[in-house]
Amino acid sequence: MLDSSYSGCLWAQVMEGPPSPAPLSRGRGPAPLCPTSYSGSQLDPEVFFVNLYKTWPVAQKYCRENYVDLVTVTNNKVVEKINSETGGLKGWIGLHRAPNFFWSDGSNFTFSNWDSVHNKLNSMKVICAVTSSTKGGKWKFLSCEEKLPFVCYSMPHG
Repeated sequence: MLDSSYSGCLWAQVMEGPPSPAPLSRGRGPAPLCPTSYSGSQLDPEVFFVNLYKTWPVAQKYCRENYVDLVTVTNNKVVEKINSETGGLKGWIGLHRAPNFFWSDGSNFTFSNWDSVHNKLNSMKVICAVTSSTKGGKWKFLSCEEKLPFVCYSMPHG
């Protein structure tokens, strides 16, 4: 479901690695050109905590169908927004490793907020990131098949 402020713009980025397609056609014909200043999820996103327990791939699908995608964390301001939404629960974010780091929406991986606890998942080729507001929004990896709540994002109204 898209809100009334959706402009029809698509942010695309060329990247290496496995494709992570998002639905493009909504039956409205060609999308208008986006302004050159549009920078995808690097804007100040609105974040939404979804308290449904889903695997990472199912959470990703849910976010893409109802918002934009699983949240992409680009700075401490987004970490703070996520912490205020999650109410102390941990939840999936859009980061995964397969075997390189990728954000679900294709954004560059330039910001990190890792928990100091060592992840013991190095033998797994595909793992997904979870954040916990009880640990200051720090991230760790879990098996993508665990069922957890998750955080989606949408573009700000404006």
